Amino acid sequence: MPIQMQKPIAYLLLATVEARRWRNLAFREAFAQGNAQVLFDMLCQPPSESERLQEAFNVAYWRLVQGVDLKALFAGAHDLMLVSERVAAELQKVSLPNRFRVDIPTPYGIVALHDGRADTYNRQRYLLIVDTGGNDTYLGVGGTTSADHPITVVIDLKGDDRYLQDATMASRGVADTSDRKTRRVAPCIGGAVFGYAFVLDMEGNDLYRSLGLTQGAAYFGAGALIDGAGDDRYECYLNGQGSADWGIGLLVDRAGDDRYYCFSMAQGYGGTKGYGLLLDVGGSDTYIAEDHVLDFPSPQTDKHNVSMAQGAGYGRRADYTDGHSLAGGIGVLVDGAGNDRYSCGVFGQGVGYWYGLGILSDAEGNDTYEGIWYVQGASAHFAVGILEDVSGDDRYVATMNMAQGAGHDFSLGWLVEGGGNDIYRAPNLSLGGGNANGIGIFWDASGDDRYEVQPSITLGRSNIGARGSLRERALCLGVFCDTGGKDVYPDGLPVARNEAQWTQPGASQPPMSREYGAGIDCEEPLKPEDL
Repeated sequence: MPIQMQKPIAYLLLATVEARRWRNLAFREAFAQGNAQVLFDMLCQPPSESERLQEAFNVAYWRLVQGVDLKALFAGAHDLMLVSERVAAELQKVSLPNRFRVDIPTPYGIVALHDGRADTYNRQRYLLIVDTGGNDTYLGVGGTTSADHPITVVIDLKGDDRYLQDATMASRGVADTSDRKTRRVAPCIGGAVFGYAFVLDMEGNDLYRSLGLTQGAAYFGAGALIDGAGDDRYECYLNGQGSADWGIGLLVDRAGDDRYYCFSMAQGYGGTKGYGLLLDVGGSDTYIAEDHVLDFPSPQTDKHNVSMAQGAGYGRRADYTDGHSLAGGIGVLVDGAGNDRYSCGVFGQGVGYWYGLGILSDAEGNDTYEGIWYVQGASAHFAVGILEDVSGDDRYVATMNMAQGAGHDFSLGWLVEGGGNDIYRAPNLSLGGGNANGIGIFWDASGDDRYEVQPSITLGRSNIGARGSLRERALCLGVFCDTGGKDVYPDGLPVARNEAQWTQPGASQPPMSREYGAGIDCEEPLKPEDL
């Protein structure tokens, strides 16, 4: 081992030992009640069978959720991530020999330290990989492989690398993988189950292509993928790209024009007790949640997928089935700069479902948002969905229902646009639409904007709908606010126009006393930070 590497590598290995202690503490009760490997296999069943995981009769699952100590689990994750990032930064600064190769088997996994030549790493029990350069290929690497392999760290200092589920995916995409829905989940590329999996790629134009629990994802663990620089491509099936249930999943891309592709539960997704974050610091990026190949048809419309992506918080609703409901987690997508494009099906782009919180925040650039239903700051069933775009000339398109500041069933949907000349193409229940005691708020702070919408529950209007219940006594609210610029509204709208204030009666027939709707358009701009 080169002498320049000895101290940082020793430091990192000591951190893995300490992290293992925290991980074992986190699952001491859960593993005392059930076989750890059996539980691991239960969590990694194929997507086609995953709906049965949370059934009331799956006693092993419910014992697991009651027995895990997430505070202990996250304590170990925090320290190991800090040390991993510090070591990666230190190794970038030192001059290393051109040729060396060290592979050390340990009881906790292989420690591999390789030079700048191109390498191929096959799926094995790696504790630590440090690769100093070259265009490398990682096959199924960077994830926890079993219950007794709970920690893995990969650090790649430079090179145009390929991180793949397996060798066959070098030449075919996720949508072309025929067994994507029936194959057992094999965590990789920062995918963690019952432990910690961190991948840090410091520079290069990289390809990440894999299926489930991947690219910064966790199920009862903490998984992270950190990419330092380069124009990268990320492709996954589901539960990836900043996704977590009962854990933390992070994907951080610090620079470059990147492309993100998934099917569902990805790109900033938080399930129960989960926090999923996709953070892209800069570059003109594309975010796509597949909506043409229909693997997950939505109950709202079977012609589109359930995306649950691009800032989505999701919970298990079981009030009308087995009663074992689980509140949703927190899913966040943050994009720092660039002209970006977002595309999804149903549920996405700042959406919350069943006590979940979903946030999409874009700081600057001329962006495009395209979605179908429950998108762009929308929510359902005691949840919160927020879309914030700080600046730029942006375009919002939603085609079917519940979008652009719309809340349903005691939920809050919020869209706030900070500035720019924007275009909104909106469906029913949008632009400040509240439904079934939900609250919808829309605010465009400044700019010359255009609204393309038909008369409906929109532009500051609400609808309770059901009569003869306590819903009649609960608030339902829609608020529309455009505070700057000369705007264009369709002809024939009953109320909305430039330099006007309005209220709208509830959409129930006849309107109910607790249905409130209001809107305002004024030429004086008002920035959110001025409030």
